[in-house]
Amino acid sequence: MTGGSASSGAAGRLAARLAARLTARLTAVARRALRAVQSTAARAAFGLVAVGLAGWAIASRRELVVDALLRMQGRWLLVAALATLANLVLTWMAWRAVLADLGSRLPFRPAARIFFVGQIGKYVPGSLWPVVVQAELGRDHGVARRRSASATLGTNSLGYQAAPAEHM
Repeated sequence: MTGGSASSGAAGRLAARLAARLTARLTAVARRALRAVQSTAARAAFGLVAVGLAGWAIASRRELVVDALLRMQGRWLLVAALATLANLVLTWMAWRAVLADLGSRLPFRPAARIFFVGQIGKYVPGSLWPVVVQAELGRDHGVARRRSASATLGTNSLGYQAAPAEHM
């Protein structure tokens, strides 16, 4: 009986050492990958992909877009553009306020850069890209990723709660 228990203790120690080595290797790989993703080149590539996908989305529906624009009266097109701009600015202000309430006050320019550049991520497939981009850009200004992501998700949640039920 004691022989079995000794061998199971040795097996447990071996398994723990193997798990520790595997964890150390995976952590090292994750750190290298994170450094690569945080590089200027990776960020520029992401931005180009996002802008390219947005352009492709418009170009692939060019006839529909042109037809819709031609049917609109100029003044209503201007009103729609101003309403969209106002929505973006107000959402940015809400995001900045939520971020400040979470403990990270950012000046206007860095907050605008983080928020509006992050919005480009909406054009990349996958719904979490704006959150990821804003978290990474916020980190450059001393904002913890978790806090930035919480501010983004919290702001989105406020928007969902304010939307009429029939539009959801």
